[in-house]
Amino acid sequence: MKFLVSYLVGFLFFCTGSGLFAQGFIDVEAGAAFTGYNDVQIPSDSGTRFSLTDEIVSSPAVVLRARGGLTMAGRHSIFILAAPLTVRGSGTLERDITFQGKIFRQGTEIHSTYRFDSYRLTYRYTAIDRAGFSMGAGLTAKIRSADIAL
Repeated sequence: MKFLVSYLVGFLFFCTGSGLFAQGFIDVEAGAAFTGYNDVQIPSDSGTRFSLTDEIVSSPAVVLRARGGLTMAGRHSIFILAAPLTVRGSGTLERDITFQGKIFRQGTEIHSTYRFDSYRLTYRYTAIDRAGFSMGAGLTAKIRSADIAL
């Protein structure tokens, strides 16, 4: 997936540098993510429910989101978006926890990783483009990858 995103970003840079600059864009957003509420229980039938906010304190995470787009021939547009998110935490367990079939004993120092990555690729065809009115149709493919690890 990283290769695909890198390839598409490179393609956008190449195309925007060859005379299509006014029709392409790239923007990057940055911020911070905080875990206000994140209770976990894996598996749901036999794991122990615990908090990634209270029991294993997560540090604020840097959040980056990148978007790029290119319009070709005035009607065909391609957009990509990458929004990876990883939040790490640590703490000392005050009770035994069963997580993914493994028992973590009280008093154990534990480190957690919460990952929720999102990627989108969109194609849009603009059928009508008039002053004050535009209409198009398209398709979006979305990949979301999430996991929690101790």
